[in-house]
Amino acid sequence: MRKKTLVAIAVIIFFLFGITLHLAAQKMPQPGEQLPQNFDIVANLRSVQDQVSALASSVGTENQQVLNKLDQVLSNQDKILQELEVVKIRASRSR
Repeated sequence: MRKKTLVAIAVIIFFLFGITLHLAAQKMPQPGEQLPQNFDIVANLRSVQDQVSALASSVGTENQQVLNKLDQVLSNQDKILQELEVVKIRASRSR
């Protein structure tokens, strides 16, 4: 019983391997055929790399803009705190 089960499993695995090879061979272009437009993997990868680089540079400039705004807010906050110190000193002198 076990031997039959093992043979059946081996046959199924061999059958699945054969089907996989057959399907992979159908996707590959045969010699003498025109290559499909999307088959050039290197060009596709370069295109993706260019897109990622463009996205990274745009994100970098946006991050720089946000950092500049934060610096401006912090400097304004410092100015406000200095003004509050002046007001606090004037209020304590008037009493």
